[in-house]
Amino acid sequence: MTQIRWGLIGTGFTATRRAEAIVRDPQAQLVAIAGRNSERTAAFCQTVMAAAQPAFNLTPIAWYVIPSAMIALWLVGQLAVFGPARRATLVSPAVATRAV
Repeated sequence: MTQIRWGLIGTGFTATRRAEAIVRDPQAQLVAIAGRNSERTAAFCQTVMAAAQPAFNLTPIAWYVIPSAMIALWLVGQLAVFGPARRATLVSPAVATRAV
């Protein structure tokens, strides 16, 4: 039987619940856990009694990265809608409401 190999990012409440489910599943194997704090990640590996090793330390991201990404996604969405909306304004109401 082939086992699915899993890796987790984070050591919080949700990661704990997922790790417990993965360890209980005979078709799954927990192989790596990544976290920001190496001591906490190592303790997490011991807590879930997994053969996983701490993979690497995640560096914190700058505070402005997520808001900037949200604004960029919003702007791309607005630009994607602008072209069709502009073309729709060029159609006269008589043509737009005409029955085929």
